[in-house]
Amino acid sequence: MRIVVCCTLPAYPPIGGAPLRIWGTIQWLQKFAETGVFSLAGSGPPPPGIAESAWCGIGSPARMETSSDWMRRPNGVPSDGYYDERAVEAFRHFVLGFKPDAIVLETIWLHRYYDAIRDAGIPLILNSHNVEIDVARQVEAIETSGPLRLQRRILSERIRRVEEALVRAAEQIWLCSQEDGEIMRREYGITTPMHHVPNAVNPAEYQVACARPAEIAPNSWPVLLFPALYHYYPNVNAAHFLIHELLPRLGPQYPDIRLLLPGANPPPALVAEAKDPRVSVPGVVPEMLPYLRQSSVLAVPLKHGGGTRFKIIEAFAARLPVVSSLKGAEGLGAIPGRHYLRAETAEEFEAAVRQVLDHPARAAELVEEGARFAQQLWEEAGAAMRASIGAFHVS
Repeated sequence: MRIVVCCTLPAYPPIGGAPLRIWGTIQWLQKFAETGVFSLAGSGPPPPGIAESAWCGIGSPARMETSSDWMRRPNGVPSDGYYDERAVEAFRHFVLGFKPDAIVLETIWLHRYYDAIRDAGIPLILNSHNVEIDVARQVEAIETSGPLRLQRRILSERIRRVEEALVRAAEQIWLCSQEDGEIMRREYGITTPMHHVPNAVNPAEYQVACARPAEIAPNSWPVLLFPALYHYYPNVNAAHFLIHELLPRLGPQYPDIRLLLPGANPPPALVAEAKDPRVSVPGVVPEMLPYLRQSSVLAVPLKHGGGTRFKIIEAFAARLPVVSSLKGAEGLGAIPGRHYLRAETAEEFEAAVRQVLDHPARAAELVEEGARFAQQLWEEAGAAMRASIGAFHVS
């Protein structure tokens, strides 16, 4: 069987949640299908394991719109910014040459490319990283500005139309959690076959990388880590919680404590927090593993959002203790107290972080269970994709 994975982002190297899910999908598909990759933003050589003839990375400048221009267009959405006529032609040419039996569309944000898929008569598998209408409504609900809340409401309505059209057009839908599947069926009333393909990373890549000399020298002081994409409102809120509520509580006992906030698009207000010598906001980083290696605890105080949290899965694979809110670990299936320590308030986060820092034996228990869980997720993701493709091929 021949499959093309179609994505907006560079397929490799993966930094952050969406690229990690895309890369995991590509790695597993290569084991049981001839796999091609079309990447809107990718350029340069193909990802590892992908032949030149199976790779089309066009380096398009098309990006998600950051202005409100989308509101002025009938049914416009920010993801219209990904549309590039040259990319559509490149996609049509690539598909014509590769002749895939199916196309895996990574997220709904390439919805403007569906016409080319339909015109080619190629069945569609939608790899849904989130139920986007659910995320949009959560963000709308916490918006306090009247005009912005109206904008969020309009966006929610339009995202729903985009998502519904694609889930109804797809032959299969891959979802990262059982909860997302329930939300999607309830929202759209669809009978499209759904497969739970959990978010996962290849633990072997983390074991090999962790065996290399650290690119960032390990420190003797405690280091808290929260990597994220900071154009996403819930992540910014979580970062401010760590800076203004957790650090002041931990500072008296751990005067040399550090907080690392790597990730793309930090807003100016967050960048300004780096004036505090304890806080680092480096922006985009070429690799996350050095930050995982030098950290003492992954702290995830998320209150809103969707999908499942790759930052936690990466920490498990890298054998880093995790303290998270229930929302932060939502959809993973990880068990509080076994795989991670749960905390919701500043007081609870303080107590949980202290438990990890002051009790090495307890921290060791958590990382062992977390590493086993990361391996389990990786194997489950592969089995789910294999079953999905097998059923697809039979049909």
